[in-house]
Amino acid sequence: MKKRPKASVTQPAAAGDAPPGPRLPFPVVGVSASAGGLEAYAQLQAKMLELEGTTNDLASLLSSTNIAVIFLDPQLHIRRFTPAVRDLLELIPQDVGRPLHNLARKFTDEDLEPDVKRMLETLEPIRREVTSFAGRTYVRSVLPHRTTLNQVEGVVITFIDITDRQRAEAALRDSVEQHRLMHESLQDFAIFLLDVDGTIKTWPKAAERVFGHTREEAIGQPLSLIFPPELVGEGPTRQELLVAKTAGSVTQEGWRMRKDGTRFWGCGVLSAVNDEQGKLRGFVKVLSDETKRRQVEDDLRQAKQRAEAAIEAK
Repeated sequence: MKKRPKASVTQPAAAGDAPPGPRLPFPVVGVSASAGGLEAYAQLQAKMLELEGTTNDLASLLSSTNIAVIFLDPQLHIRRFTPAVRDLLELIPQDVGRPLHNLARKFTDEDLEPDVKRMLETLEPIRREVTSFAGRTYVRSVLPHRTTLNQVEGVVITFIDITDRQRAEAALRDSVEQHRLMHESLQDFAIFLLDVDGTIKTWPKAAERVFGHTREEAIGQPLSLIFPPELVGEGPTRQELLVAKTAGSVTQEGWRMRKDGTRFWGCGVLSAVNDEQGKLRGFVKVLSDETKRRQVEDDLRQAKQRAEAAIEAK
C-alpha cells in the first residue's frame, strides 16, 4: 500500500517577525537582500555615479583647456596630460607611465627636473620663464598635486603662454618711449598731463627747459605753478580748466613765470582727455615760449605808430 506524500503547510509568521526582503536582481558582495542592504547599495550606486560625473567633468576640462598641464606620480612618471602639452613635448596617450626625463622636449629648460625634486622637498611652487623652439614664451610652474585630504600624491606642471602679452607690453613700452623722445626733442614746447583737478602728473625734459622746475619739483603741484603770483589770485587756472572741460579745449596767451622768477610770453592749448565712455580723465597742456614773436610784434606795432605820428606831424 503506497504512502501518500505529506502536504507542505506554510506556517504563519509570528508577530513581530520582519517579512522576507525582496531578492536583488544580481548578487552584490557584502550587501544583503534586506531593507538596510538595499539602502546601502543605493548609496554606493549614487557615490559611483557622482565619481563618474566628476571624472567626466575633469576629462572634459583637461581636453578643452588651452593650458599645457602634466600630472606626474610620485616617481615622476606621466599620469595624464592636456592636449596643449603636445606643443612642448612629444607625447601620445601610450606615453602614460613613462618617466618625464625620457620624453623629447620642444623647449629649453635645464632646471625642470631639479625644480621638480626641490618642490617635492619644500612643497613650495616654483615658477620660471621658458622659451619653446618655436620662439614662444611660457611661465612654467611646478606645483604639488594634493588630494582632498591635503596629501601630496604627485606633481603638477603647467605651461602658460605669455607670448602675446609680452608682445603687447613691448609695443606699449615702445610707444611710451617714442612719445617720451618726441616730447624731449621739442626744445620750445612743454607738453605735460594734468589730472581732473588740474594737478601736474607728468613733467618731461622740455617742460624743465621751458620753466626751470625739475620733475620732482613740478609733479603734484597745481597748474598755477607756471603763472605769475598776481594772476594766481584771479583764478585763471580754474577758468581755463572749466572752459577746457566744457568746450573740449581752450587756447590762451599771456605772461608765464619760470622758477627763477623771470617771465616769458606763453601761448598754449589746454585740452580735455576723455575715455571711450566720455568720462573726463584729465587734461593735456601744450605751451610754447613766444616771447620773441611777441617782441617782434611789439616792435612792429611801435614802428607803425611812430610812422603814423610822423605823417600826421607833416
